[in-house]
Amino acid sequence: MKERIAIVTGGANGIGAATAQRLAEDGLHVFVADVAVEVGDELCASIRADGQHATFVESDLFAAGSPEATVGQILAHTDGSLDVLVNNAFAYERGGELADVTPESLGADLDQLVISYHSMIRASRHALARSETAAIVNLASVRGFYTGVGFGPYSIAKAAVAQLTRVYAHELGGEGIRVNAVAPGVIGTARTMAQPQRNRDRIASYTPLGRIGRPDDVARAIAFLASPAADYITGQVLGIDGGLTLPLHTDSVKLGIAFEAESD
Repeated sequence: MKERIAIVTGGANGIGAATAQRLAEDGLHVFVADVAVEVGDELCASIRADGQHATFVESDLFAAGSPEATVGQILAHTDGSLDVLVNNAFAYERGGELADVTPESLGADLDQLVISYHSMIRASRHALARSETAAIVNLASVRGFYTGVGFGPYSIAKAAVAQLTRVYAHELGGEGIRVNAVAPGVIGTARTMAQPQRNRDRIASYTPLGRIGRPDDVARAIAFLASPAADYITGQVLGIDGGLTLPLHTDSVKLGIAFEAESD
């Protein structure tokens, strides 16, 4: 069986890095697209040192034309082969209340969290259609269904990612391309771990599994959705949140407190 090819955007850090490592362990050649050159190079070198295959591609996916150029550059290395696309890249800084967010700022968030995913899918579509195991996994968020103070634009954009996933699953199913998303809760990335311990403890206290998530918790779910083992699953948004958003467990007040703890 030929080597499967995967692209992981924003793959140099956090969930993206954990996903790149997991996919490489599963035997895929992973192309990590990110702006963080030094960190991305080190990650790919570490993966190769373990006998797996990874290549770093410097790419600012939020720049005009960059998704298309990135996919073109990768396909030139793979003779046009592509099996998996993981849309993970994002850039977001916490803002104020939604009513205070300018249209320009909201548009920028939508560009970064929706348009870039859409552009990557469009640029990858024809190559994926040639694969017998084509899969796209988008990074949504539980914030697309719930929100906290100051996360309005991000919540709106992540909700749009979930719907983007469903629409593309419907449209690309006939081409043999599965499209799913994961919706992480509070995950222990560098941003979360920089919060005071009391904040992290408060989030964990509202989570049925009693802890915040780890990047590899999300990476394992992505790897499953990207694998042939999930070949009859499409159009789904899988929550990875330790039960934080269980309707019978969490009322809106508790959920708001847990989310706001990230920015206390």
